Amino acid sequence: MFGNAISTLGNPYTLLIGGVVALTMFLSNATGAAADFNHEFLAIKQLNLDKSTEQMNAYKDSIKAVAFETGQNLLDTTKAFYDIQSATGLFGKDVADITTKVGNYALVTGAKLPDAVNQTVKAMKAFGVGVDGIDNLLTANAKTIQLGITTYDELARVQTEFAGAAAGAGQNVDTANKMFSVFTAIAKDSVTAATMTKSAFEGFTQAGTVKGLKGIGIEMYDVNGNMRDMTSILKDVSTQFKGMTSKQIDETISKIGGPEGLRNLLIKLKTDANGLLDTFEKYDKVQFDWSKLSKTPKVISELYQRWQKTG
Repeated sequence: MFGNAISTLGNPYTLLIGGVVALTMFLSNATGAAADFNHEFLAIKQLNLDKSTEQMNAYKDSIKAVAFETGQNLLDTTKAFYDIQSATGLFGKDVADITTKVGNYALVTGAKLPDAVNQTVKAMKAFGVGVDGIDNLLTANAKTIQLGITTYDELARVQTEFAGAAAGAGQNVDTANKMFSVFTAIAKDSVTAATMTKSAFEGFTQAGTVKGLKGIGIEMYDVNGNMRDMTSILKDVSTQFKGMTSKQIDETISKIGGPEGLRNLLIKLKTDANGLLDTFEKYDKVQFDWSKLSKTPKVISELYQRWQKTG
């Protein structure tokens, strides 16, 4: 599914069709939303009482431009600006850049903009991601859709469930999404997978886990006292499990204890370590050229200019 989506990004006809759809969406949505735009913009004004009239007028124009470029509903785009500034404290071009990236992501993937924005800002805060890291964050999510049994909308809704726990365990967004991808193959749905992912990260920081893994020769912290990457730890656990009997593995898992997510993860290493580690490797090998999305706004802009000339 993801592979087909990626291949269409380089297809000029697909981009043209996408541009037509986006332009149609913009024109129809803008007509219906114009009356409510100023009302929605009042909330943004309340965030920027220290800004001049000139700055706010420019900001208003920026919102309209981003809505047009990304083919998103004007009101959704206005709310996106508000949510991003509220969550990050950013203003102006930084907010516009983030909204544009997330808007293009939503347009191409079919994700809902409000969900995508909510997911992005919470992940930014949880993982300490700045404006420069947005592409990597969105790419990590795109990789997850290819490997995990989930959809863009589902990931947007549930990622916030485990992002905080992952960051608390010293893990980045790639590691967090890798773990979630693994659990989507075990759990009945994405919500359950997210809950398991969260509890796995929480379990990894518990004293019983540190002690239990140290008992089989695995250190969870590096020489500087920082938590190692969890995928590296799990690879070490897999290596140790290969030299142990089934009884010894069960005893180790029992000693470690911990929440359901952690236990399921260790059991997965016992029963299908190759499958788990293969997911990690496939994730790292996925190539996603985010710059291709920049073609979409250009197509929309060209279509809009043609429409103006013929209108």
